[in-house]
Amino acid sequence: MMKENLVTGAKLKGAVSTNNPCKICIAGKFATAPFPRRPNRSSNLLDIVHTDVCGPMRIESKGGARYFVTFTDDYSRWTQTYLIRKKSEVASKFREYKNFVETQLERKIKAVQSDNGKEYCNKEMDKFFRDFGIQRRLTTVYSPQQNGLAERKNRTLVEAARCMLLESGLPASFWGEAIMTANHVRNRCISKSIDGDIPYERWTGKSPDVSHLQIFGCKAYVLDKSTNRGKFDSKTVEGIFVGYSDYPKGYRVWIPSEQKIRISRDVKFFEEFKSNEYEDIISSETLNGRFKLSDVLGNMDPSGRVDIDICGGENSPEESKAPTVNMQEIPLMQENFEEDEIAGEIVTPDEEIEKMDDAIKTKRGPGRPRKILTGKVGRPKKQYHMIYNQNLPVVVDRSNIEPTSNEDPRYEEIDFVMAASEIPFSEAIHGADKDEWKDAILSEIKSLVINDTWDVVDKPDHAKVVGCRTVLRNKYAADGTLDRRKARVVAKGFTQRPGIDFHDTFAPVARLSSLRLLVAVAAKYNLKISQLDVTSAYLNGKIDTEVFMEKPALLKEMLQRIIDEEEDDHTLVKKARVMLRDLQGENKICKLRKALYGLRQAGRQWNYEIDKTMKRAGLVPTNADPCVYVDKNTRTFVLIYVDDILIISGNQERERQIKDVLSKTFRIKDFGLAKYCLGIQIEQNENEICLSQAGYIREILKRYRMEDCKPVLTPLAVGSKLSELHSEDDNEDTNFPFRELIGALMYVAVGTRPDVSHAVSVLSQFSNCYRKKHCTAAKRVLRYLKGTIDKKLIYRKNQDNLTCYVDADWANCEIDRRSYTGSTFILSGAAFSWESRKQRTVALSSTEAEYMALSDASKEAVFLIGYLKELGFQSLANVVVFNDNQGAGKLTENSVYHARSKHIDVRYHFIRDAVKKHPIKILYLPTEKMIADVLTKALSKDNHARCILGLGLQSDNTSAVT
Repeated sequence: MMKENLVTGAKLKGAVSTNNPCKICIAGKFATAPFPRRPNRSSNLLDIVHTDVCGPMRIESKGGARYFVTFTDDYSRWTQTYLIRKKSEVASKFREYKNFVETQLERKIKAVQSDNGKEYCNKEMDKFFRDFGIQRRLTTVYSPQQNGLAERKNRTLVEAARCMLLESGLPASFWGEAIMTANHVRNRCISKSIDGDIPYERWTGKSPDVSHLQIFGCKAYVLDKSTNRGKFDSKTVEGIFVGYSDYPKGYRVWIPSEQKIRISRDVKFFEEFKSNEYEDIISSETLNGRFKLSDVLGNMDPSGRVDIDICGGENSPEESKAPTVNMQEIPLMQENFEEDEIAGEIVTPDEEIEKMDDAIKTKRGPGRPRKILTGKVGRPKKQYHMIYNQNLPVVVDRSNIEPTSNEDPRYEEIDFVMAASEIPFSEAIHGADKDEWKDAILSEIKSLVINDTWDVVDKPDHAKVVGCRTVLRNKYAADGTLDRRKARVVAKGFTQRPGIDFHDTFAPVARLSSLRLLVAVAAKYNLKISQLDVTSAYLNGKIDTEVFMEKPALLKEMLQRIIDEEEDDHTLVKKARVMLRDLQGENKICKLRKALYGLRQAGRQWNYEIDKTMKRAGLVPTNADPCVYVDKNTRTFVLIYVDDILIISGNQERERQIKDVLSKTFRIKDFGLAKYCLGIQIEQNENEICLSQAGYIREILKRYRMEDCKPVLTPLAVGSKLSELHSEDDNEDTNFPFRELIGALMYVAVGTRPDVSHAVSVLSQFSNCYRKKHCTAAKRVLRYLKGTIDKKLIYRKNQDNLTCYVDADWANCEIDRRSYTGSTFILSGAAFSWESRKQRTVALSSTEAEYMALSDASKEAVFLIGYLKELGFQSLANVVVFNDNQGAGKLTENSVYHARSKHIDVRYHFIRDAVKKHPIKILYLPTEKMIADVLTKALSKDNHARCILGLGLQSDNTSAVT
């Protein structure tokens, strides 16, 4: 810059070598390769302003900030940065920025580019942009690169600030000063993105004077102009240079003796001295907070990557390399939390996803999209994003799953669990509710200590150490209100090595259809359903390999609290003392004794323990669902979903015996009559049991700002042309979170609301090519749910036998002309099993389409007959299958060969064989009485109402039994 006469005032001492790398820069700036950039630059100042928020930081700045927000002019790349305490201050800072720059430049801001964070997408900001005619440019879902300029600017500032803090040795609380100083300097440096110009020069029209620049963190003496200074006292105050002030003009100097920052233009600098070379002038309080990157940025990925929350607008994005998984009835892989503890394979951020194919191997077709991870800094990522696939069903479709060697082939339903809200660790332990969160962490550490989860040992040479993290969540009651805070220490099992750190991983969980079947049986035979919960279930599973893990966050603090507060529990206090003593010294790690949450084998080890206990209690697992146990002699059934246990029985003595066996083996909570399990509300009334998801639906409506929407009477409009992807009047660019909404609706569709199954199945096909009309159609489903939020599956005590309704809508899909299949099984007056999906092959006639639908229904019928026999209900194991196509019905009876091709031939023989060998009867039912129509097509409001009534979906205001 000096050679090119671009700046004045700089003094260089000696030649600067460009051959030797800077270790500080490598330590502070090393990162993954950037995405290719294709700049589309503005031609004038303030044409476009890019903005983004970074944070929260674990430690407050000296001024109490936890975030910073940047506003970058597209033309000049001039950036103004503001430190803020909370995201809600973004609106006021933008107003401040707008007033300042428009006054100084006598120009108006034309457009603002940002992500979809709530700090930018709210009523206040919406009104502000409308009032001043500023165009909003928001990133599309899963396209954070569109706001790449602002995100890269934040990353650049963080990297520079990181290096300055590392070099200076200042504590982490000076991150705010470092960020502001980095921004001040970057504005005066050459920028390649503007053809080698300098942002300051483009912004002001002048060459920058850099004679005032000093080394961050160097020793500084400030002229003391205070009136109370004695005549012979020193005229200066010693401090540390921490930045520049524009208003008022001067230098910012931290005065350790006063614990405050002074702004002065009369400063003498000694750049050869840095703060880490004269610790005597830094207070003990400051020295205790020496800079650590993790102190500032929380649980950032060790690679230096910062993930972006698409809805929260936080930091820079990264795309996962993991394959996506088609929708099946398989357990949702996520952090294992109480009812969310599934299958033992915890999928947390980033690299964990890349290991998913160890459990489920997917066939990846051409053009199949990869999964995009979202989440705040230190925040585990949600693992239920929907993906585009024309075969995407709502229930059964194993076409894209290759079972691993230990995977049960009957494992074929979607089994989503409503995820509770998750809180970033750094926000929680420093926020307003930090005491509640620390109490939750204390409770978790108590469980770990009392269960002898690990031994504290010195790190062995060459040991592979698994990381860990503490995951925090709010747990909600059935009505959607906050129930309690929950903490879970989770191992980063994705770093485990197959064959060394773990072997088999498969563990079954109960099917949702099993839950509904048992509820139907309970209603029919007047059985009661009670609920238990196993506390820290996975900690009962013994580890089967040698695994070392790093220490959890706040472990020492929590152990000390146990010692101080749990005097009455002598065993717990003794264990805490021993562990705290063992933690003294360097290189201490945990050698696991129990299968901690997150380990790849954790679910399997827990399943082994609970299975052994159930058998000891005299219960036998069923072949149809290994997580359903039965005692035929007393008509007692137990359903296990990880740590949630439902006991269905009319024999109180037998129920008590089972609870006694469980309580002697595990720590359990007895909730009495079941009311809320897996996000489903259970109401047990006289002669009936109701299942609903009203609380979950309210949460979805609130999440997508549809609480006040106008209800409609059907989920899908008749005649809607969703398959026309290239309509001229339909805009592809939409900011609506379509994929997330489909994922949320999926659990409703497979849980208790078969009436929306077809709509969700159709919409899910457009997850990777959705347009405005698809978003409108998805909102319509929400509007329908708003108007029918009180609908419940009501199972009643009656004499009806098992019935099935089957329908197909021939060549319904305009893209590939495949037909839709719909079927439902009814018992005790309501549906307990249903399917709505597109057929795998093209049918040449309506008869063929109906015949293929009958084939799938007959397979399920054979399965259910066997299941009911295993449960001891021989009298219920007779199925009447209704269809509305006489030709298809005749094909199942006629022995004449009618096959068009091999696959029809196979179906033809299977149905005939099933009817011969099993108590299955296929009967014709007129179309106007076919309730499975709602599972295959959009209906008029009258027909839709008729069908959902037949499914057993009704409103009921009776009070539950207590």
